[in-house]
Amino acid sequence: MNEAVPPHHDEVISESSGRLESWKEIAAYLRRGVRTVQRWERTESLPVHRHHHDKRGTVYAFRHEIDIWLENRKEAAAPAAEDDRVSASAGHRPAFDAIVEWMSAALQRIIPAYRKKRLSVRMTGWILLVLI
Repeated sequence: MNEAVPPHHDEVISESSGRLESWKEIAAYLRRGVRTVQRWERTESLPVHRHHHDKRGTVYAFRHEIDIWLENRKEAAAPAAEDDRVSASAGHRPAFDAIVEWMSAALQRIIPAYRKKRLSVRMTGWILLVLI
């Protein structure tokens, strides 16, 4: 007689109410590590609730609140990623552009001087090394 062992009472309540009862359960639901989920609570407002006790508090979260948080997080990340792609493709990197312009202008002056033998190979090499 192989009878199935009934689940623990707390597990039944947890599953039926959509409530996650610990950091481990929250992390497993999000498919991340416990420390990552704790960091998200601190830095990204992951919806976690606490029962305060004398020594240590316990945490819990609701699946539907986490699902809403995930959706909001994805929506917030999508426009930012799109803005990054647009600005990178449009060449909005002022520091990099300025350096490239400066190096280009310097090379335009060095190469003709080298060709007219006003600069030695050694001196041209040193100048190029400094530019790089």
